[in-house]
Amino acid sequence: EKKARDGVVGVLTGFNHLDEDAPMEKGTLTTLAARSGIGKSSFALSIARNAAEYGQRVLFISIEMSVLRLMDRLVSIITATPLSDIRKAKADESLIDVKVSVERLRNKLNMVFIPNATSGQICRLVTREHRKNPIDLVIVDYLQLMCDPRGKNITDDIRIGNMTRALKILAGKLNNAVLLLSQVNRQATMEDNGMPKLHHLRGSGNIEQDSDVVLILNRRNKDDISGEQMIAKNRNGASQLSIPVLISPRTTEKKERVITQIQQ
Repeated sequence: EKKARDGVVGVLTGFNHLDEDAPMEKGTLTTLAARSGIGKSSFALSIARNAAEYGQRVLFISIEMSVLRLMDRLVSIITATPLSDIRKAKADESLIDVKVSVERLRNKLNMVFIPNATSGQICRLVTREHRKNPIDLVIVDYLQLMCDPRGKNITDDIRIGNMTRALKILAGKLNNAVLLLSQVNRQATMEDNGMPKLHHLRGSGNIEQDSDVVLILNRRNKDDISGEQMIAKNRNGASQLSIPVLISPRTTEKKERVITQIQQ
């Protein structure tokens, strides 16, 4: 009844191809994978901002970047101001536009920096915050930086599998959507078009196994404004769908209007 009334399935991300073809449903784990420097963190931050704008509560957990660095990127995305200007405090006029947007996001988007976090610490944090006020979307950036302990009988494959399984269980337990960012291995660069495949997910085949949806982001080089997003796995829908994307070189934000025009 709720789906029929609202007309949506899962968390609204503001990216039509995701919301329609591979929605982030409650209780599911979505993995966003790419080579280093391709733009997965910025794409995830755009999703977080959009979801919060739709009134959904988002918890963005970063193991890589401080909250101040995340805020720089968020302000750059909101104002379409070059990230370098934001970092150098040369964007006074653009910051006027930020006040209204930040006020809308104030109680909806929470960003936390936890360096050297383990999957257990992340799950406890999310559970604690969810009890205070239900969370619709959890974003974890990123898997390979999580510091779950190694052991004599614990290979990297088993260790990473334990981490993805913990996040999958968390999504089901709290009934929220989890978006997990992941790197791919170096062999992905050997592909003819540079597009990584599922077997390039770095560290463990369990990433694919535990994920309900796997999205792969690619562009031929870091300076290229044109890219491609592949729905490589979709447990509840069509997969192997490729969507052209344009990436703003100044803010690294994916432009949904451009994506929609390309699809049409």
